[in-house]
Amino acid sequence: MTNVRRSLLASVLLVSAVLLAACASPALTGIKVHIQNGEYEDAVHLADSVIAAGEGQNAEIWLWRGRAMGRLGNYPGA
Repeated sequence: MTNVRRSLLASVLLVSAVLLAACASPALTGIKVHIQNGEYEDAVHLADSVIAAGEGQNAEIWLWRGRAMGRLGNYPGA
C-alpha cells in the first residue's frame, strides 16, 4: 500500500470516528449535563422519560441512569 493510500485511509477513518462520536442524542447529552451539575434526580427522570419514549435500546441511557441512581445511593436501582 502506498503512502498516499495509507494517508487517505487514515483520513477516512478519522472522519468516520469524529462523525460517530457526534451522533449522541440530545437526551443523552442532557442526562450527562444533569449528572455533571449534581442534578441526579433530574438525570434519572430524563432517562426514564427517554426510555418510556422508546429509546430503551440505547445502552448508554441505561449506563448514565445507573450512574445517577448510584449517586443518589440507590444501589439496587442502579
